[in-house]
Amino acid sequence: MNSIKQFSLLQGLFFSAWAAFAAFKVYYLREAGFTNTEIGFAVSVMMAMGVIGQTFWGYVCDRQQSVKKVFMFCMALLALIILFFPYYDTVLKLVAALGAVGFLWMPQQSIIDSWIFDSSRALGRSYGFMRAWGSLGFATVALVFGGLISVFGWNLMFVSHGVLAAAAIWTAYGLEDTYRSKAEAEGTSGIPRKVNPLELFANVDYVFLLAASILLFIPNRLAIQYMPEMLRVVGGTPAHQGVGMFVNAVSEVPILFTSKVFLTRFPSLTLLLFASFFFTIRLVGLYFAATPNMVIAAGVFQGLSFGVFLPTIRSYINDVAPDHLKTSAQSIATASFFGLSTVLGSFLGGYAIDTFGMPRTLLVGSVLSATAMMAVAVQFARRRR
Repeated sequence: MNSIKQFSLLQGLFFSAWAAFAAFKVYYLREAGFTNTEIGFAVSVMMAMGVIGQTFWGYVCDRQQSVKKVFMFCMALLALIILFFPYYDTVLKLVAALGAVGFLWMPQQSIIDSWIFDSSRALGRSYGFMRAWGSLGFATVALVFGGLISVFGWNLMFVSHGVLAAAAIWTAYGLEDTYRSKAEAEGTSGIPRKVNPLELFANVDYVFLLAASILLFIPNRLAIQYMPEMLRVVGGTPAHQGVGMFVNAVSEVPILFTSKVFLTRFPSLTLLLFASFFFTIRLVGLYFAATPNMVIAAGVFQGLSFGVFLPTIRSYINDVAPDHLKTSAQSIATASFFGLSTVLGSFLGGYAIDTFGMPRTLLVGSVLSATAMMAVAVQFARRRR
């Protein structure tokens, strides 16, 4: 099996495992009796620990010049923690468990992506194709499990995550640890090198990407995180949640499959402006949604927003980051637009929903997303001049 097929399979299994747990965790926690504020706080701790984990594990990979062992170790430990999830029946246990989940899982996204880009330039150009299989895996599991959970109960999601995580570990074992292989080819294997991620913050373009991403993702991560609550408010069920997650994820697939085309034809800022516009459109659609089908329909904009955003920012970061900090650069970026943004979006969003209601929360989110879009537009105009 060639590297493109192996990485495609790894992406598919990795995101399928995550879908088995993450796609329904908020719905499960609501059914278990936790409030939106408690869930928001626990998820914000998860994402905060994810930010720490991104920096920590990215540094470990760059310092040790290896990603394979880090990925396999984290996935194995993560599977064990999620397997015992039904026993976390208090807020304190829930916060501790989700904190550990964030610390271990979040960094793996950027580690896999860095693994692909660092393998070869040809693999990097095919990143979108491989990442599309991750979206397809997530979409399929979310769709199927929405109905299966209603029949077999919530424990299905915890056991299934372990099985799929084991398959991802086995797939990773068969891949070459290209980071270490490159070091061996250059004669630097086993030689400690100085790694200082703070060097990245001297790059103005990199810092702008981080700032714009955080502002853009705060309301949009809230929309993803609280989709179960949006559906519940308008009469939805776990089955609707499964369909909604399927629509979100599958809408990314054709965009990611064709990402090589638009990445070579359009400047990065043009693509980011395009993505930020559709991030905003999606939030506006959710604000006006009055039925489960309308909430689900808003998910079609996931492809035109996140589907364009992800390969664009991954490719750009790989171009601007120095060779010895590529994994750290991807990890810190992921910590920003997945981590810090979700910390703020989850905690403040949960409080806002409980206090002011879903419509007002989505209205404020739409304004914040539009503000991020304008910031990208200003930067685009300055660059053109």
